[in-house]
Amino acid sequence: ALGWAKTQATPNWLAVDAETFTVTVTSRPERGQIEAQVDTQLIVEHYSR
Repeated sequence: ALGWAKTQATPNWLAVDAETFTVTVTSRPERGQIEAQVDTQLIVEHYSR
């Protein structure tokens, strides 16, 4: 898992220390900085029912 983790890009709002297996959130990410494939409109529609 460590080998795979070292090949992954790290968002600029996270600090990763592979030696100690720690991740620190260094700032609050903006919506555009989060790379998850999420359709927020579908979430709003679901909870608006």
